[in-house]
Amino acid sequence: MKDLIGWWYDWSGKPSGHSGAPIAVPMLWGNGHRGSLQNDAARFAQFTSTWSASNAPPYVLGFNEPDCASGESASMSVGDSVWAWNKYIAPLAQGNSRLISPAMCAQLHESFLKPFSDQISTPFDIVAVHIYKPDIAQLKAVLDYFWNKYNKPMWVTEWGCVHDQNGFQPCWDQGQNAQFMRDAVRTFQADSRVYAYAPCNVHPNWVVSSGGKLTELGRVYRDAVRQYA
Repeated sequence: MKDLIGWWYDWSGKPSGHSGAPIAVPMLWGNGHRGSLQNDAARFAQFTSTWSASNAPPYVLGFNEPDCASGESASMSVGDSVWAWNKYIAPLAQGNSRLISPAMCAQLHESFLKPFSDQISTPFDIVAVHIYKPDIAQLKAVLDYFWNKYNKPMWVTEWGCVHDQNGFQPCWDQGQNAQFMRDAVRTFQADSRVYAYAPCNVHPNWVVSSGGKLTELGRVYRDAVRQYA
């Protein structure tokens, strides 16, 4: 599987613990205000003490779902996000980092990214996209939304088969999950607007087990991307 991976990230400011993948992408998950929740403060300190214009990574990811208040989201105001972006992420463009936008929790119903993009000092080069939908038509609708609104390449940092309009319920039928996985990979590969992508471990439909092994769905993903290697 490692030979099929072109990039990886782990929400941290300095990804570590893996080798072999060509690109490890650091992320400024939040601005530290959530403290120990999702290690926000530690991740913030790690990112801000590691990267600068003279030591810039090839790519850098913006905040994780600042538009939502859940425990897995950064929960930031537009103003706070603009300030943190301008201070800690924008300078990395001087070191030739390609800047990836914050990823939106609300998907195609988001109202955060436009006012954010209007206020930042340095624009993002690529739009980070999260897609949690139960079918390919809705997945494509999310891609169309972000492309039509921002007209920039899209980096799908999370996606999975989820009924997001019904309490965020995962697709329980494993046949549906497997087919969605195959169809999503095929869609991303055929869409020149998609710069990169990776699925997310969505409970209970894991791609990788807690022991680091591919699950049945993970093997479906491996076989799907292998066709394009």
